[in-house]
Amino acid sequence: MVLGVADLPPLELTTPERARPVTDIGTGRRGADEGDEPILRSPRGSRVIPNRQRLAAVTVLGERETQLSAVQRLALVDAAAWWLSEPNGGEELAYALLAATCSTEVNTEHTYLALITPSDEPGDYGEVPSS
Repeated sequence: MVLGVADLPPLELTTPERARPVTDIGTGRRGADEGDEPILRSPRGSRVIPNRQRLAAVTVLGERETQLSAVQRLALVDAAAWWLSEPNGGEELAYALLAATCSTEVNTEHTYLALITPSDEPGDYGEVPSS
C-alpha cells in the first residue's frame, strides 16, 4: 500500500507550551498567573558591563553606523557585552563581533572603547552618591 501526503495525519509543529507568548519581557516572566521561573540570561563569567557603558556604546554606534536600526545597535552591544563576560577570550570575541558589523576599524574601536570604559558617575546598580 502506498500512502500519499494527503493520507498522512496533520503534523503539529508546536505544542501549546511552546506557543505561549512572553507577556512581560521587562521582568523576564511569561505571566504572573503561570508561575514560571524568571527567564534569565546570565553572564558567562564574573565581569558585567553596566547599562551606562552599554548605552554609551549604542550611542557611538548610532552616530557612526547610521545604517543600523536602533534594535540592531542594541542587540549588537548586548551580544558584545555578553561576550565580554566570557573569562577565556571574551574580549577578542566581543571585538570580532563589533568588527564584523562596523564599516571601519575606527568605528569598531570607538564602540569597543565606549563599551569597556567605566563611567566616572555612580553605577547602574541603584547606588546613591555619598554626601
